[in-house]
Amino acid sequence: MTYPERRKIWKRILKHKNLEHFLFAWFYWSDSKIRLVQSEYGFLRRDNFADWLAWSLFSESSYENLVGNRANSKVSEIEEVIESVEKKLGIVFQPGRNPKISAVTLNHNIVDAYPKPLIFYVVMKGLEIVERIFLRKFGFRRVSETKNDTLSYWIHTSASKNKLGDQNTQQNSTIPLVFIHGIGVGLFQYLSFASFLVKTQNRPIFLIELPYVSMRLKEKVPTPKQTVQEIERILDSYGYQKAHVVGHSWGTAVVSWMIKYSTFTASAVLLDPIVFFVTLPDLAFNFVHRIPGYNTVARANEYLLHSMCARELHISMTISRKFRWNENLLWPEELPEHHFVVGARQDMLLDGNLMEKCEYQSYY
Repeated sequence: MTYPERRKIWKRILKHKNLEHFLFAWFYWSDSKIRLVQSEYGFLRRDNFADWLAWSLFSESSYENLVGNRANSKVSEIEEVIESVEKKLGIVFQPGRNPKISAVTLNHNIVDAYPKPLIFYVVMKGLEIVERIFLRKFGFRRVSETKNDTLSYWIHTSASKNKLGDQNTQQNSTIPLVFIHGIGVGLFQYLSFASFLVKTQNRPIFLIELPYVSMRLKEKVPTPKQTVQEIERILDSYGYQKAHVVGHSWGTAVVSWMIKYSTFTASAVLLDPIVFFVTLPDLAFNFVHRIPGYNTVARANEYLLHSMCARELHISMTISRKFRWNENLLWPEELPEHHFVVGARQDMLLDGNLMEKCEYQSYY
C-alpha cells in the first residue's frame, strides 16, 4: 500500500463507532488465546500496539524489525498513527511491551495444522471424483491447469432449455458467468448450485478451481494479479472481454481482485463476503486463533470448521503466509454499478447482521 492508501484507511478506522473495542479486540492473551476484554485494555503496552501496526500497515512481523532496519519513514508513520489513536481515545499507551499479550495477525503466524491420515486425502480425492462425474453429467467440460500452471476450470457452453416452465427465469446473454468457490472441498459442495446455473442461465458458465483451499495436496498459491491474469486469459481465449463474476466466501476475495485489477468485470455477486470485513478482528481471530471449547463456546459447526478446514495444512499455509488483508479489502463504493451482496445472518466467522442492515457501508 502507498502512504495515501494507508492514510485513507486509517481516517476511516478512526471514525469507527466503537474505536476502542475495534482496536483492542485485535489482541489476546498468549497463554489462553482469549481476547482482551474492556477491563483488560490497560495491560496493553505501546510496543504491543506498534507490533500490530507494523503488520497491518507494512506486513512486518514486529515493530522492532522496522527499527532495526532503520525504516525511518515507516517508524514515523506508526508513531503518527499511535498519536492519533491516543488523541482520539484520550489515552496514553504505557511504554514497553507486555510479553503475555499477542496480536491477531496473519502472514507471520506459525502454520498451525493438525496431522491428517492418508485416508483423509483419499476421501477428499473420492469426493473430487464424484464432483467430476456430476459436473460432466451437467454438461461441463474440465480444462486442466492453464499456461502458467495456476488454474484449472470447468466450462459449460451449450444453451439449455428452460426447465423452469413459464417463469422465464432464464437469462439470455452473450456475457459469461464466472464462479469462484470458497474454502472447503472444492466444487463438490456446490454441485446443486452448478446444476441450478445450468438450468437457469443461457450463457457460458466457467467454474474456477482453487485446489489450495480445497483440502487437496496442492501447495502452489498464485498471487492475486496472477489469478486475475489467468482468468482474463481464460475468458479472452474464448473471445470474451466481459464477465459476470460470482464468488462465495474466500471466492469473494478473488472477485475483489477482479473488480480492482481487471476491466473484464461487468457485474459482481458476492455471497457471504469476507472482503468488507478484513479490517475487523473477528474474521481473522475466528478462523486462525479460535479453538472451539477452549477460548470460545463449543459448537459442532465450529469444531468442523476448525479441525477440517482451518487446521488443514495447505489451507493453513495459504491463510498464514499468503493472505494479505489490504489485497482483499473492498470498500462498498468500489463495487461495480451492477452488484449484489448476500450474507448469512448467523455466519460462523463474522456478524452477518451488519450486512443485513447495510451497516457495512456506515461501519467506518
